[in-house]
Amino acid sequence: MIRGIRSLQHFAIRCRDVEAMSCFYREKLGFAELFRLKRDDGRLRLIYHAVNRAQFLELFPDAADDAPRDHFTRGLNHIALEVDDIDRVRQDADRLGLEIVQDITDGADGNRQLWIADPEGNRIEFMEMKPDCLQYASQPTAISPE
Repeated sequence: MIRGIRSLQHFAIRCRDVEAMSCFYREKLGFAELFRLKRDDGRLRLIYHAVNRAQFLELFPDAADDAPRDHFTRGLNHIALEVDDIDRVRQDADRLGLEIVQDITDGADGNRQLWIADPEGNRIEFMEMKPDCLQYASQPTAISPE
């Protein structure tokens, strides 16, 4: 076991259209663009966004594969974002014109969830954690959302 892991620090997505993806995460989800890194030849290496003060998103250009992925394909399945109020997220999604992949439902883990996809089809889950959810109840030493 590796000791000392504190949290998920960032996730990275290789993109076909990095500018469209950056716009989506910045304007629709509110992830502030922090900086862009360039290669020695001046081409874009990555765009770095903040999810919050401790978690980040890296968007890389030049994806080699245009094949769409479904939720049964091997590899990254989805990104989950914890939210305070799933009903408010649904209202915001409607206001922003986002396509709802799966409307609000109660998950098997006891939480409420809503699903959308980014411009390249990567699935995004919004999750409202409930106090009695399995994630909290199954911890060796009980944790709570507070």
